[in-house]
Amino acid sequence: MFVSGCVDSDEPVRAGADASLSADWQNLFAADATDPLPLSPVSLPADLQTHSTARAESFSARAVAFDQQRQAFSVYAQWERLRIRDTATDTAAASQWAYDSVFRALTSIGADADDSATSHELIERGALGLAGSDVHRFFVGKNSVLLKPDVSSQTPCMAQVHLAVMMHPEHETSLESTSPVCATGESVGSVLNQWEAPAVPVSGTVSGLLIEGFAWLTHSWGHPAPTSGAVVLDQLRLRLVPENGDVFHLNANRSRRRSGTGPVSVLASITDASGARTEIDLQWQDHSYPPSVAAGIDYATEFQLQSLALGLDVTLAPIVPNSEVRDVLGSRWRGGVLVSGTHDGVGFVDVVPSGTGNP
Repeated sequence: MFVSGCVDSDEPVRAGADASLSADWQNLFAADATDPLPLSPVSLPADLQTHSTARAESFSARAVAFDQQRQAFSVYAQWERLRIRDTATDTAAASQWAYDSVFRALTSIGADADDSATSHELIERGALGLAGSDVHRFFVGKNSVLLKPDVSSQTPCMAQVHLAVMMHPEHETSLESTSPVCATGESVGSVLNQWEAPAVPVSGTVSGLLIEGFAWLTHSWGHPAPTSGAVVLDQLRLRLVPENGDVFHLNANRSRRRSGTGPVSVLASITDASGARTEIDLQWQDHSYPPSVAAGIDYATEFQLQSLALGLDVTLAPIVPNSEVRDVLGSRWRGGVLVSGTHDGVGFVDVVPSGTGNP
């Protein structure tokens, strides 16, 4: 993992080589910056673009894909921008990163033959021209996401999405959607907007190999949630195929205390081929806790889901067992999974460790 800050030069700085660098970047998320006017609710398709005036903005892609030999790959990529308080008017701002906008790219890529996923992190200042965003494009160094709107349609769809991940020569990844990307949006009060596009068919290359699969795309903008709150959020996104072949998507968010004690709440829904969304009761259990190599944290690496209403009883097995992502904001398990049981499928799981080491 590396951080490129362009403090005195454009040479990348190894994360951990300068402990103050990581701490400095993390402190920016707790900065008491003045927010602009409250956000307007999500309006699609108008909001299928970047939002440079928002306090912060993030675009993420979580993909599961297969090469021609059916080797499975887990690919996570995130691009984000954070507006920093103005040092011209705020004399308390002493951060070496305290410029108008700072951009970050984070990737984690692995194959089913790997014991661990490989993650990289890159941070750049927008003012130096090494990162930026325009109406339909994010870029951080050579890593970019390009949204191509469908100008002929009034539906919330894009003609294509192109993703380029160029963090390391051995893990260069290029993915393109192979069908229109249609999004659904939601607003969290007046502080955060988000749209998601589930299980988008994609094709491209990973490490020089031709691949095809599905990607879950998320774009959010507004005021970021605290990164060190007492309550944490786990997520899973699945594409499921029952015996009758009627594909549907399952989304679940699990909230719980970081301490590992107290109540656990799971909010889940399914979306069918017509786009109809139905809330469901879902039991989400974690199994298998091998310690991570880097941090020694015991992450769950196998998950069981059950729903009586759906006749669902499936196991989610990780493509890469050690899919720990460690960046300047903390550690979490984030990786692609293969689904078996009453339903087949693929998906992505994102869990935060509790204070005890187990989610």
